[in-house]
Amino acid sequence: MGYSLIFSEEYIARYENQIAEVSELIQPKNKMTAQKVITDRLHTNMDSLIVPIKHLTGYIKMCSESLKITPESYGLAAMRKCIRAKDPEGVMQNLNQIISNNNKYGDVLAEKGFKPELASQFRYLLRLILL
Repeated sequence: MGYSLIFSEEYIARYENQIAEVSELIQPKNKMTAQKVITDRLHTNMDSLIVPIKHLTGYIKMCSESLKITPESYGLAAMRKCIRAKDPEGVMQNLNQIISNNNKYGDVLAEKGFKPELASQFRYLLRLILL
């Protein structure tokens, strides 16, 4: 025995179909799946910056006397913070600063082993994040 004869099985089925249609209009499942894939790829690319940042930090510390710049002022501390916060805009901003500093101080860092491949890795990861 139901609440009212108005609320038959047919009524409930129509109502549930309408809810499903509206839900698909509001947030389509395939669009949500695509957003999740894009977000996961973005976070993976940002996380892949951690090792190059550690290497670059080491080179900067080895050149501390001749370079007169700290890893923090190079943009590495802010970069780590943005990676942990999953902040793509901050990562891109700091990557641009790091790439600029690599261009500016690359010769001094090369004396301690900094390789052009490491500088290229930062530029490559910036392109991946921008995609």
